[in-house]
Parts: sequence; C-alpha cells; structure tokens
Amino acid sequence: MRLVRLPDRPEMTSATPQSLSRSKSSILVVTHLYPNLITPFLGIFVARLLQHQKTQHNIVVLTTHEISLTTRLPSQPCYEFRDGIHVYSLPRRPYILYGLGLLGRASRRFRDFRLGIDKLATSRRIHALARLLDRQYHFSLVHGHETYLGDECASIARMLRIPSVFTLHGVYEYHLKAFGKEVMRRAVANMNAADRLIAVSRVSAESYRKNGVHRDFETIPNGIDMPERHRITVPPAIASLTHSELVLLTVGFFGPEKRIDFSIRTFARLHRNFSSNTRLMIIGEGPLEEYYRSIIRQENLNDYVRIIGQIAPENMAGYYSAADILAHPSVVEGFSMVCLEAMSYGKPVVCTSNIGLVEYLHPGKDAVVVPPDDMESLYHAILDLAKNPSKRRSLGREARRTANQLSWANQVRKIEHLYATTIRRKSDK
Repeated sequence: MRLVRLPDRPEMTSATPQSLSRSKSSILVVTHLYPNLITPFLGIFVARLLQHQKTQHNIVVLTTHEISLTTRLPSQPCYEFRDGIHVYSLPRRPYILYGLGLLGRASRRFRDFRLGIDKLATSRRIHALARLLDRQYHFSLVHGHETYLGDECASIARMLRIPSVFTLHGVYEYHLKAFGKEVMRRAVANMNAADRLIAVSRVSAESYRKNGVHRDFETIPNGIDMPERHRITVPPAIASLTHSELVLLTVGFFGPEKRIDFSIRTFARLHRNFSSNTRLMIIGEGPLEEYYRSIIRQENLNDYVRIIGQIAPENMAGYYSAADILAHPSVVEGFSMVCLEAMSYGKPVVCTSNIGLVEYLHPGKDAVVVPPDDMESLYHAILDLAKNPSKRRSLGREARRTANQLSWANQVRKIEHLYATTIRRKSDK
C-alpha cells in the first residue's frame, strides 16, 4: 500500500466530491488489523468485509503502520483512496521508553508499562485525527476491530456523540501475552463502554467475559468470498507436488500457539507408515522457522517438506488447490480464516477443538476435530483421511457447503442490521 503525506489540513483534503458520496452514511473504522505498509496480509478479513460495506457507506479507516528507529517519516497521517475506501495511516513511532528497553532485558512490568504508554500515545493521535475528519465526513457510527486500537472506538464515539460498535477477533490470553496488562486494562474498560459488542466466536467472547468484560456479545463470524475453482492454477514452483500421492498443507505464523511442529512430526510418521510419496507444504514465517527446519533435518525430510514462506492472501488459491488435506493443530485462535479458506476450496480440514470456527462446523461431516495438544489423535485423523480418498472428497464437499453458508453477504446483513438498531437506539435516548 503506497500512502502519500497529507497537507497540513487533512480535514480539507480527505476526500473529493467524486470519492465521497453524499447519499451514503459515513462509517469510521478504527483498527490495526488492516493491510498496511509493513504487513499487507494482516487483517485481510477486515479489508474484505469493508469491500462489501463500501456499497452502502463511505468507509474511512484509521490504522497504523510500524516504523523503525532510523526511519524518518512525518508525524502527520498519510492518506490514500484505495479500492473505494479512504485510508488514513498513522506511523507508530518508537518513543523514548523503547530506547531504554534496548539497554537490557526489560522486566515484564517495564514491558507492560511501555506498551501502555504506546497505546495511550497512539490513541491520543487517533482521537485528534478522528475529530478533524468528522468535520469532512460527518460520521454516523464508529466501528472498531480488535483489541489494542479498535477498542478506542468507544471513547472516539463519546467524543463525536455517535454510536460505537466493537468487533473482537482474538482471545484474551493471546492478547495479554502480546500487549501486556496495562493495555488490556484499558481495552477491557473501553469494551465495557462501547454501545454494542460483536465477537467472531463464543471462544473469543468468553475469554474476555472471564476477564472483566461484563457486557453481552453478538456472535457474528468472519465471512468468505467463495472462489471460482475453474480459474485456479497451481504455481509452477509447486506444480511437481501435485504428482505426489498425498499433499499435506499447514498455514500459520511460526509461533508456539500454532503447533506447526506437530504438523511436521505427524507428517514424518505418515511418510514412514503410509507412503513415501507424500509431501508437506508449510506457508508462513516467524521466529520458530529455524526450529522447524531442525526437526525436518532430524527426520530426514528435506526432500519432502517445503517451507514456502509468507504468501499474499490473493495468491493462496493455487496452494489450497494443490493440497489434499489442511492440518491445523493451532491451540489458540478466536476464529481461523485459514480453515475457512481451505474449506471454501473443498479441502478436508483437521483442526483442534480450541479454535472458534469449530462452533460453526459439524465435526465428522465437514471437518475432523481433534483435542488440542494431542499429536496421536492428529496423526490418526490424518492417516484415516490419507487412506480414504472417498472420505476426503465427502468431507471436502460438505466443507465447501458450510463455507458458502458463512459467506460475507450473510455476515454483512447481520452487521448492517446491528448498525441500524444501534443508531436507532442511540437516537431514542
């Protein structure tokens, strides 16, 4: 995403008459889960939701992008009108406390304090920009997505005297680990102040209700745009894999919660006990990559396992098409777009009961669900599918039907209804 620097008065240049429809209401979306300068794949599900919503609203996104200590960028926001959406991106600058942290290993308390200061400073800049932009767009509602930045929608809405809706995508435990206690304390308070709360699953909602959120959540899952399978081509770099008897696929960030090492060790057993003509594709990146490569070397699988790296979401179709089974042993996930995407391509999925998507599945019919951290169950589930092509096809057909029921069109209707009732309820007060 290429952003340009705004002039000194962004409220006067944020939109042109051609790009701002006066017949539509304007919605302000606040989130760090939006494709930005550093991580174009982050929050792709939010971007796809907004593509559907832009037909009914002028969508204005406030997001952030990371910059390094040595990068010189203006402190002003950057703006781009892209794909029908107005995007304002604020650089997250490393404040002086970040520099102090470089002097040694910071304690957990210092880290939490530092992250809390970062959130407070970022939120003040977001508030100031939201006030300026409201003069141009006249927002009717603020919708925040995900903890850290999105929960600030409640205080922004109070400032602008309009309704707020917040959508929770992850789980409390993971957010606490990522953001620290100070950020989570403010986030929980913000959620309790929002007019309406949405969670993509009960897993997400309950994790926060156990930790201070006393409000009810509407449960609305992420959606999917069903692919046109006849247009899918397998990337030349992996075309040779399609000649294998079985291709296993694992997708995710290379962090401990994803348990990608389980996929590798399970594949090693499958390769020894089922067929040597099998392959494993691993898509992602992260700090555990060298650990995964060491397991591959120990198991003598260098010729059979391919770590492909990070693939842009729009280029994933060929990889899903080349796979026979998606293995997803993740133990912490509020939803799981990876599983839903694989299902939309008619692929059988083996996942754990800990992911939020399971609430919308019919285990044994459209997916195979195993207990978390149970490598034995994971292995036998995948082995059973490997030995039964007809079962794979049956699961794949039902998986695609389930994915179609979770289309974005269905989810957007629910969100729009919630918008209407929230605005009406606010105006009646």
